[in-house]
Amino acid sequence: MNETTRLLDAVAATRTSGTRAAVATVVRVKGSAYRREGTKMLIDEDGGQVCMISGGCLEQEVGEVAREVMATGKPVVKPFDLDEDVVWGLGLGCGGSVDVYVEPLDMRRPNTRFLEVMRTGAAGCLATVITAEEGLNARLFIAPDGSLGGLGDVGLDTSVKTWALDKLDQLYPRAETRSFMLGGGEVEVFLDVNVPPPELILFGAGHDAIPVAETAYKLGFKVTVVDARH
Repeated sequence: MNETTRLLDAVAATRTSGTRAAVATVVRVKGSAYRREGTKMLIDEDGGQVCMISGGCLEQEVGEVAREVMATGKPVVKPFDLDEDVVWGLGLGCGGSVDVYVEPLDMRRPNTRFLEVMRTGAAGCLATVITAEEGLNARLFIAPDGSLGGLGDVGLDTSVKTWALDKLDQLYPRAETRSFMLGGGEVEVFLDVNVPPPELILFGAGHDAIPVAETAYKLGFKVTVVDARH
């Protein structure tokens, strides 16, 4: 949650200053990698970076891709093969592969609505077309009480809504990229997922509760302390 707050604060700051920015999101992981799908990093036009999408090995190259994306206004999917042969040379430390979706900061309503649920800790999903000849970066926000936006095809919207609501019914839903057939071709849709943080209730406000509460909060738990003295 602390990382999410940092990212959201950076988005708000770029909006206030009018600075151009791009957002990099891990949309697919195969094998071993430092971070999972849904991890995000913001890059501004001055090269500043907020948050990380790896252990430090991908950030520089993703920053270069972000500059191109800000210049062209067109999002791209950048694959990274973390092959064991290059681990020792680059310090990657993983043997899998990662796809990173880099896009200009999107302030259309479906995306801003998803940023709102990230801020409040509510449940919601954001679907994004990440590969297609047409409809690239089309967006659909889905929550238990309704949806916003669209992916350019009613049938695709219906399938993705079902997928998203199924995700939100899971105990520990994770972001995922899935392929769909559309008009004789194939499109890939990345589904980002936000759910309320796990809750930790501590009974007793003794000295030992202080480090437990602090650590749990840093890890993203919603912490409640119950004690007769307070």
